[in-house]
Order: sequence, then structure tokens, then C-alpha cells
Amino acid sequence: MMFKDSSAPALTTRRLLIFLGLFLVLVTYVVHEHSALLSLADVLLLGAIQGLTEFLPVSSSSHLLCTEALLNLDGCCNSGHFIATETLFALDVILQLGTVLAALVFFRKKIWQLLSDFHKKLRSPKKQPPFFKNELVVLGIAFVPLCVVAFSCHHVLSIFHQLHLIAYALIAGSGLAIVAELSCHPEDGTTYASPTLWQALFIGFWQCLALISGMSRSLTTLIGGYFCGLDRYSAVTFSFLLGTLSCLVATVAKLWADWHLLIQQLSLTTFAAGTLCTFVVALLVIQPCLRFLVRYGLWIFAFYRVILAVIILQLR
Repeated sequence: MMFKDSSAPALTTRRLLIFLGLFLVLVTYVVHEHSALLSLADVLLLGAIQGLTEFLPVSSSSHLLCTEALLNLDGCCNSGHFIATETLFALDVILQLGTVLAALVFFRKKIWQLLSDFHKKLRSPKKQPPFFKNELVVLGIAFVPLCVVAFSCHHVLSIFHQLHLIAYALIAGSGLAIVAELSCHPEDGTTYASPTLWQALFIGFWQCLALISGMSRSLTTLIGGYFCGLDRYSAVTFSFLLGTLSCLVATVAKLWADWHLLIQQLSLTTFAAGTLCTFVVALLVIQPCLRFLVRYGLWIFAFYRVILAVIILQLR
């Protein structure tokens, strides 16, 4: 399937070593050169963090918010309450754009297959499986709950940007992950089996929890996949495909609504550097992330999230 090839272990090791080396150089540079202003080094560091954490069940948004608060990029981190400035909001949009582009490149064959099957269904409806068994339709159905909840509750979601609430969400997500692993015992799986319509809708409702900073889109969709009976391989694959669709729609909507803000707040160099850095890092780590989740599940990330939450609470 989509992440199997004979040279994968060696290739994965090389990618991780190259990434870690570059990341350490970047962190060292930021530590020595950081200033109160949003520098190119800050943008590259945030891009690397976004690319590394987007596909893991650890919440990329919480990592970005915490990093921005630690670096005091906007000077608005008081008593654990972090309020992103317009500049940082615009920066987060372009960083997410980088991960979306990486996911589209990585899943290009699967996406083409989904579009091709849907086109065949439209041209010859009687010769193809029922409409609601089409993979693209199932994926779209899973995306609907997130759209409804995000549109209805967008005005209250900003309250979850407080650092202590992010920490509590990280801990809550860890608890859910442990319960899912203990109660479901998902099989590893070797091939992708698309969820049914009702399974996809169930996973879609779980994805709504990702609107809370600290929960993680990857985590909530994986837990939903476990609870509705998917094996690890199918749950991870569907989680990544659904995450790609969700990020794509959200990013396009933000770019459309706030393009003027991007132009006013960020230079072309910052825009290009942030997008490119996130894209490269995400493309390097997406396959290792997929393999790791299929093989080991959520256990390691559950413990990591608790450790991160304790660190965040100490920062308040």
C-alpha cells in the first residue's frame, strides 16, 4: 500500500538523522540570535515545529502557542493567558499551508484514485458501487460535523488558547488515548479498508474535539477509528486523509478571509520561508510518522502529552 517499500527502514533513518541535525542547528541559531521581534529564525523554528507535530497525536497548535509564548513573540503572555497578535495569526496560517502541501504531495496517488473513482461514479452510476460507499463521499461525510461545529462555535474557541487549558486538554487527550488502547485492542492491519458511512460520521464527530487547542486532530480521529472497530492501518490512513481534507479547507478559508492581513503583516520572504520550511519538514517526517503510529499506536504519545502538560503548567 501507500507506505511500503523495500528501502524504507534505511530511508526513514536517513531522513530522521538529516532532520534532527538541521533542527538542532536551527534551535541553536534561534537561541543565540533571537530578539523580541519576529525574525526569520523564529519563522523557521515555528515552521519546523509545525511540520514535525502536525501528523502526530500531540497537538501542533499547542506546540506553536507554547513556543510563541516562550519566545514572547507578541509580548502578550501574562498569567498563563496567551493572546495571539494579528502577525502570529497570519503566520500560523502560512505554516499550516506548508503541511497541507506536504500531505497533498505525499497522498497524491491516493487522492487521484479518490477523484478518479468519484468521476467514474458520476459518469456510470449503475456500474459503480452505491454512492454512499464511494471513498470520497465517505471522507466528505466525515468532514461535515467539524464544519458545523466550527461554524457554530468559532466565536468561543479562542478561550481555549489559555496555556493552562491547553495543558488540561493534553492530559484529557492522554486519558482518552489510554482508554482507547486498553478497551479496543486494535489489530495492526496490513491493507487499508475504508470505513463505512456511519463509521466515518462517528470519526467525524470525534474530530470536533480537535477544535480545542491541545486535543489534536490526529489523536481524536484515531481514537474515533479505534472505537468504531478499525484496525491501526485503516484508522491511521483515514485519520491522515481526513486531516488533510480538514487542513486544506481550513487553510483555504483562512487565506481567502485574511489575505489582506497576510500582506500587511508578513513580508514575502517570511511567507515563503515559513511555508517552505514547514513543507520540507512535514514531507520528511510524514512517512515515519505513519509507520510509527501503525506499529506502536498511541501509548508513547499519551505519556509524552502528560509530560508536556506538566511543563506547560510550570510555565504559568
